[in-house]
Amino acid sequence: MKSILILIVLLPSLLPAIRAQFNAILTQWIDTENTTALARIFANIGSAGQFVPDADPGAIVASPSTASPNYYFQVSPILWRVLIGSGCVIRL
Repeated sequence: MKSILILIVLLPSLLPAIRAQFNAILTQWIDTENTTALARIFANIGSAGQFVPDADPGAIVASPSTASPNYYFQVSPILWRVLIGSGCVIRL
């Protein structure tokens, strides 16, 4: 019971530090994930993309998967929006 009371008393003073640490970790993860996601998008652009070497030049393949389910031909215009919004220069 005493430990619960101590926690209740100390928790409000700890929250800003916990929130700041969480925000720092989240920001770092977002930066890393952004780099990874853009690299994977570029790897799915034909014919230079490592995952879709048989795709037409400039075609964005949603996923190199061709079975269970077949996403290969499902191209999403939102990918172009992501690339344009990120300021990427695409040279094929």
